[in-house]
Amino acid sequence: MESIIKNAIKRGERPEHFMLIKPIDYPVAAAVQCKQVAYTKDALRIQEVGNDIYLPVIYFPPEDVCMNMLIPSTKKTECPLKGVTTYFDVICDGTTYSNVAWSYVEIYSFDERLTLLKDKVAFDTRYVQLSEFSTLVR
Repeated sequence: MESIIKNAIKRGERPEHFMLIKPIDYPVAAAVQCKQVAYTKDALRIQEVGNDIYLPVIYFPPEDVCMNMLIPSTKKTECPLKGVTTYFDVICDGTTYSNVAWSYVEIYSFDERLTLLKDKVAFDTRYVQLSEFSTLVR
């Protein structure tokens, strides 16, 4: 079974699970309680289909994230398409938000485009507000 999406990243044994990685051509910020935790002009958007059609996820380069606000947690997960993640708690004004950021520390090697995700940081949008400044470049 082939994916109907051109240039999708997929594993041969599970072609129904696929994704696209696309650069975002405008600035993106992430904030917790109105305190900025990340800002970049080099974000990536992941659009993925697996057991569901997942909401897009934005990944930030680690150099554009206030890593001093992120505390490594013990949680780890594995995505059969991308690799192994490590999670972070975010501490803001004395409140800890558990496991609200993650990064792929081990990337699968079946598609070289996956290296684009290595060490990038994504945020759980239930707790972290993302702002896309697309009107700044139009």
